[in-house]
Amino acid sequence: MHMLSCLSLLLCPIAWLCISASAKLTNFTIDDASPAVVYSYSETPIIQCGPNSPNSCPSGWNSFDGTATITQGPIIVTFVGSQVYVFLAVSGGCNFTIDGVDVGSWGDVRPDGVAELAYHNTSLLVRPHVLLISPASPTSVIELDYIIYTADVPTHKPPVASIIGGIIGGVAALTLLGIGTFFLRRQDRRRRIAVRGVRLGEGAGGEQNKSSVIKLSMIQMQEMSGEKSEL
Repeated sequence: MHMLSCLSLLLCPIAWLCISASAKLTNFTIDDASPAVVYSYSETPIIQCGPNSPNSCPSGWNSFDGTATITQGPIIVTFVGSQVYVFLAVSGGCNFTIDGVDVGSWGDVRPDGVAELAYHNTSLLVRPHVLLISPASPTSVIELDYIIYTADVPTHKPPVASIIGGIIGGVAALTLLGIGTFFLRRQDRRRRIAVRGVRLGEGAGGEQNKSSVIKLSMIQMQEMSGEKSEL
């Protein structure tokens, strides 16, 4: 029973490791210049500023990765995750749609053109999503800086094979220990029986052998008594 308890203690951790699955929430950033961002048709030219662009972004913008995109047309971004954060500046307002559903709008205008958190959603289902950022009016101007989305990234699986090997070794050790304990207890029991005067190996004829020994002792005593009388 003690060995079963020890085996249970050894097997419980591996069972827990095998059935448990873990994932880590990780943030991913989509820059305005990323191929993942699709800028739809706009009557006015799309202007991108940055280190590799003819146009340099104003130093006061502090744009992510040093780039920003200015457009009057819709912006489409696809991602897989449970949260999304949109950083932009806008003049004239813009609307946000996720998977065809209107989810918000933004109309704040900063005179310095610095992008800020214009929209965020932290209750999305973990699946592919389509984010649409559209101008609120024909005269609206959107300055997109970057987008962050959060996804569940599976962590590395525990070294199950190594753990199983260790447990098998532990089980083998417990088995050998149990066998050794059994034989030690058996030998100790046999010694205790021998001390009490019971001959080891006496089977069904034990009582008969005992009677024969007693009779032989009585004959020897009688012979010794006869010898003393003759003297």
